[in-house]
Amino acid sequence: MNLLGKNLIKKVFCILFLVFSAANLFSEYNSKGIPDSAEIRRTLVREWFTCPVSELKTKDSRVIENNIGQRFQVRMEERLDSYVIIVSPENIMKVKVITDDGYEFIKSPVYSEGACGSFVLYRNKVNGAPQKIQWFFNADSEVYLEFYPSGAKTYVDLVIYSCYAIRKVSVPLGSTFDRLYTASFNDIYRWTSSIVPWEKVTVVPGQYKEMLLMSILISKELPKIKYFDQGCYNEDDTLCSIFTAKPIVLKDSDGNDYYPDTKGMLWLDSEGFLKWIIDGIVKPISGTKLKIEDITRPTVNYNEISKNGVLSQDWSLSFSLDVVRNLASCALDVRSYGMYEEPFKMVDVAANYFVGMKKSNLKPNTFFYMKDIGYKIEMLNGLLYVLANIEPSYFYLAAIRNSSNVKAEEFVFNQSAILFPYFDDNGHFDCVVFEKGKEYSFSDFMKLHPGTYIHLERVKSTEYFFLNDDDIE
Repeated sequence: MNLLGKNLIKKVFCILFLVFSAANLFSEYNSKGIPDSAEIRRTLVREWFTCPVSELKTKDSRVIENNIGQRFQVRMEERLDSYVIIVSPENIMKVKVITDDGYEFIKSPVYSEGACGSFVLYRNKVNGAPQKIQWFFNADSEVYLEFYPSGAKTYVDLVIYSCYAIRKVSVPLGSTFDRLYTASFNDIYRWTSSIVPWEKVTVVPGQYKEMLLMSILISKELPKIKYFDQGCYNEDDTLCSIFTAKPIVLKDSDGNDYYPDTKGMLWLDSEGFLKWIIDGIVKPISGTKLKIEDITRPTVNYNEISKNGVLSQDWSLSFSLDVVRNLASCALDVRSYGMYEEPFKMVDVAANYFVGMKKSNLKPNTFFYMKDIGYKIEMLNGLLYVLANIEPSYFYLAAIRNSSNVKAEEFVFNQSAILFPYFDDNGHFDCVVFEKGKEYSFSDFMKLHPGTYIHLERVKSTEYFFLNDDDIE
């Protein structure tokens, strides 16, 4: 082979080498867009991860840059029984700084422990043994992987807002614990692909346009709404009692009956408010609003000789659940042209997504869905996070099971709400909540209903949503 041919072959091999090197860099640093400190951690094993714990106290935090310019800080923090080594990516945030003229905002680097891409190693304070690794891979610091060493095995948890999607006692990882020190996120993803339900936590922003549009339209109408006990509008827009479906009649100061003049306002109770919203989906398709009789039909069959069976003869124990189930079923029926014989099975959120909770005193069976009862409210944040990932086009009608006003020791479904869970453009989870004609932050909604159960019904969001009849062509 002549010299020209040899030089050509060398050039080809050089090009191939560069291509494969670039591919490896892309795989390590850019797959899924998660900042990856694998390259940096390879230099930290002896100095930080396996060194004598007596040396950790003498170490100062350092900022290290990887080959593609991403900066990470390595530092040690002392906890109750652990030394915690944190390798966290740099994020630039606006910080308010007091000046002589008042204040100004400056851009400052921050290295948060729970930032997307953070690697956190816990070591025993006494002997330095590794205790666990937390790996943060999403925009929400409440969602992470947790790895535990156990002899030659490594176990893994997936934590979603204090809820365990998988638990270390039964899910071993096919890797020794020390391999995690230098693993990339792509390695972790590959090693756990068969045991971690990644579909529950793989956030894809931009899928919530119809849902957010609906929530905005509802918000704009809230000034028109006045809470009114039993208030609900029938298919003819007559204000009726949601319990009897009969027009509401009031008495004036002289004791005479009269029909209330709402004067452009909407007089609605909790369930009437939800019907008004679902009518905004149903009427553009069917041309008519729902009948009150159709949304208050019983959906729970109690054993006549059971405690609830006896109580249900005098009180409606499942009223809110009946209403939200029927509303969701009617919305499904209209949009699917009645193709489902058992629509309740389609609209009930009834899957068991979790196996437990961190730091919880709940009994084991309360981690799961319970028929005609729902989920403990402590699980609602994690539950909606998962639902927003696996069925992003749906919002949820919620029936809330509280202590009875008549008998505090008995529980009844007597309140309802509507929930719009979504991820913003930065991948952060949030949820818009409406209840009784008011809008709440998700955290405030949770505080309003401690110790309750929540039963959810799914409804598909739509851009063809009209709360004002004049807007329907």
